[in-house]
Amino acid sequence: VQTDKLIFAPQTLYSKLEPPAGIFYFSLAIFIMSFLSLACDSPSYETQLNQAKKYRTQGHLQEAEQLLTEIIRTNKNYTKAFLLRGQIRESNSEFEKAISDYSAIIDQDSRMTQAWSLRGSCYYRIGAFRNAIQDFSKAIELEPDNADLYLYLGNSYGE
Repeated sequence: VQTDKLIFAPQTLYSKLEPPAGIFYFSLAIFIMSFLSLACDSPSYETQLNQAKKYRTQGHLQEAEQLLTEIIRTNKNYTKAFLLRGQIRESNSEFEKAISDYSAIIDQDSRMTQAWSLRGSCYYRIGAFRNAIQDFSKAIELEPDNADLYLYLGNSYGE
């Protein structure tokens, strides 16, 4: 019996439409190698931060500050780098620069008590007592059980 109907058999098309498996696996291997080389060639922010902490501990403050500045240049949202750089600048009596770093943290995370307190301390040290009072008051609002903050606030009022 002969039929004039055409039979549709899509399974015969699959081998023509699918790319060879070798190309897929080759592309996947290139992607993975590229990802791994990027991950290994550029240290993570945490690794760089730990290196900056190590420099600071060893007394290499300039190297630590330079590394932190590099981190901040590539990731302006990395508050840990701003915090450490601010502390280094504060220890070098660069209070205005430290205030700038602490302000950057506050702009990103206004609930970080430490940034308010440290910035208040810098304001206190440059004689900007009104600003110090405001920052210590905000820190107390965020962390009312911290007795040290009340002492700092009281000292600011005493000036």
